[in-house]
Amino acid sequence: MGVDRLHGLRSFQGRGWLSCVADGLRPATAAHTALGSITRPFAKSSPPPRTKGGQRAVAIAAGGTSRGERLACRDRPAPRSTHYKTGAFRLTTVRHMAPILRRMCVARDWRFGTPPTTKWPQIDKLQPSRQASTAAASAALRSPDRARPRSSIYRKRTMSERSPAAAEQAAYDFLFSRINYERTAAVPYRAREYKLDRMRELLTRLGDPQQRLPIVHVAGTKGKGSTCAILGTILAAAGYRVGTFSSPHLERVEERLAIDTVPCDTPTLVALIEQLRPVVAAMDAEARERDPREIGPTYFEITTALALMHFAASVVDIALLEVGLGGRLDSTNVCTPICAAITSISYDHMRQLGNTLAKIAREKAGIIKPGVPVVSGVTATEPRSVIREVAAAQGAELCELNRDFHVTYRPPVDDEAGLCGSIDFRGGCEDQDYRDLPLRLLGAHQARNAAVALAIMGYLRRDGWRIDDRAIASGLSEVRCRARVEVLSRRPTIVVDAAHNVASIESLLAVLEESFPAGPRRLVLATTLEKDVRGMLRCLLPRFDEVILTRYLNNPRAVSPEELGELARELGSTRVRLCPDPASAWQAVQEDLTPDHLVCVTGSFFIAAEMRQLIAAASVAENDQTAARRAEERGAVQANQARPARTWPS
Repeated sequence: MGVDRLHGLRSFQGRGWLSCVADGLRPATAAHTALGSITRPFAKSSPPPRTKGGQRAVAIAAGGTSRGERLACRDRPAPRSTHYKTGAFRLTTVRHMAPILRRMCVARDWRFGTPPTTKWPQIDKLQPSRQASTAAASAALRSPDRARPRSSIYRKRTMSERSPAAAEQAAYDFLFSRINYERTAAVPYRAREYKLDRMRELLTRLGDPQQRLPIVHVAGTKGKGSTCAILGTILAAAGYRVGTFSSPHLERVEERLAIDTVPCDTPTLVALIEQLRPVVAAMDAEARERDPREIGPTYFEITTALALMHFAASVVDIALLEVGLGGRLDSTNVCTPICAAITSISYDHMRQLGNTLAKIAREKAGIIKPGVPVVSGVTATEPRSVIREVAAAQGAELCELNRDFHVTYRPPVDDEAGLCGSIDFRGGCEDQDYRDLPLRLLGAHQARNAAVALAIMGYLRRDGWRIDDRAIASGLSEVRCRARVEVLSRRPTIVVDAAHNVASIESLLAVLEESFPAGPRRLVLATTLEKDVRGMLRCLLPRFDEVILTRYLNNPRAVSPEELGELARELGSTRVRLCPDPASAWQAVQEDLTPDHLVCVTGSFFIAAEMRQLIAAASVAENDQTAARRAEERGAVQANQARPARTWPS
């Protein structure tokens, strides 16, 4: 990209720093295009003195430098001397020095004594005139009555000084520019990429916010998000202020940082990122110096740190941390919780965690800390034995489902009316016994998650937390989990679920069979690379009359509809329709849709998020049309009533 000229270049007296703005470019990017980043502060000192030869002056005119000829400026202050008390800067070339020097014109009449040869004089002002010659610029510099422009465009603004929209965009640009393994085709799980030392260093530089928080740490193949939601609702009903860190988000990144189920607001997130950003920049630079292949803090590590900062600053009473991937190397595993939980173990992320339940369980059990009680909802023999082994090695008290506590689930008879199911719970560390507790979440798998949450509540109550039975019943009856067997409409019934492995698909199908009436059923499926797609299709295809295969758009890890269709045909299904995106899939769903239909959207958090937005937009449009039609009908009735009665002569 060529640069026609420098539009403004000056130093501010007494501030000791320089700013350059290239003509035709935004101030924030001008330095990267023309002279490199030279807008950071210099050493502060007294104003530059007048010398015997007059005041220092330099005028520079830069012609159309090519990309390979850009100037780089290093803002290293030079050693102070008799004639230079405000620091100086050096201009060097990245390459092609000769062409640049030919395009530079420096005023000939500098008069300020004899400076050291290693220094460049500091620039006081450059007249930003397109027609001004070098001599005119030099004369302007020597003029005793010149005015110093005060426009803020001559310096780089901090994020807090920008407009709210610009600050928000800068914060999101920084966050989404980080390495995000949720959006990569292949997700690594090695010590080089997942470094707890790096996460510990980040939190140390931020003041170790996790050490000021009582934390419940929850891992598991599935169910950890629902368990955290149940815990948070019960604790909030008991009067506590609860912070919940969860992943992934459905619509906005702020959802990951929630207090009392309310996502963090955008201005707060921007302020947190501004506080964290220089720390991350310093760690990036240090990592590059150690090894060019080494990376700085990742997207998930940064969001974890932001959550801990937010919870500590908001002085929450307790924080619930949901593990992102695995457990042993997850960035949340730098905390020392008051209680830990492993909800379930099944096959998922096998390339990263292992291809057996025992290997997966060992990675999940990595969150178990010495002396910290742990609740396990795992019932399969192989992973259960691994968790017992790790807990014994860590000296952690272990409370297991179907050994130390038990749960019985009764589904609602007819979910058409939005009824809750109910559970019986007994056991736990306090030997609790509850009968007919209402449970808003549907499914036996959610009953097991609720049982894990109640077992955790037993440990909290033993430690002095005041959680009465009324708060427990209220929390279980009011808890909501978006995209977990979430019913978005009735007649037709539309269910959205984020099931993304075989075990969660089986749980979803069980709920559909036991809690929803029989009728024609349509499936919308999109899923992710590295999942057991064939196993998911094998479970789903026989249960639906029509199957629509698509892909989500907001993440590059989606499996193509063509690949899904090929697998479906290999499994013997012929009732398959391919759609290139969620919008066309929703249009296909609406064709010949009757009130008796059940539509299920599943396969991934990402397709659940995108379809929820489409369905919500369609619902709003339909409501607007209905309201307009009713208003028109009311207007017609009123017009008829206002019409004078016709009288006939007798």
